[in-house]
Amino acid sequence: ICLYQAKCFRLTNLFELIPENVTFPPLDYSSQGKWEVPLPKVRSIAESEAFKIVRTGKSKRKAWKRMVTKMCFVGDTFTRKPPKFERFIRPMGLRVRKANVTHPELKATFQLPIIGVKKNPSSPMYTSLGVITKGTVIEVSYFFDQYLQGID
Repeated sequence: ICLYQAKCFRLTNLFELIPENVTFPPLDYSSQGKWEVPLPKVRSIAESEAFKIVRTGKSKRKAWKRMVTKMCFVGDTFTRKPPKFERFIRPMGLRVRKANVTHPELKATFQLPIIGVKKNPSSPMYTSLGVITKGTVIEVSYFFDQYLQGID
């Protein structure tokens, strides 16, 4: 991780070395690639399939809490709310931090750390919760993995 910070530091200092009278040509956005991933047509996951109703209260009468039953990604900086105010419970056993990603040209599979869930085709709520189902687009970091192998 220190190597990554040092590399970013060098890149930021690079821009300070450029003289002020240098101008850059305007970017031609039409020639750039479109970075949209085609989403496969998958069956959308029903709410009853993705969540389990958790009854709360002294006599188990309140039913506003939901427990996620699919695997999900939770970031490093995530902190849980107090249990009384937590609407969606994401169990520790269903949380994932790494994904097995297959490179199409190399025909090799790598285990890479997940950065975030970009799009879940089932629902925007699943995307915000980080639920990973079939057809979900996730962002992985292949840059960190190269350095972490050398540090370990």
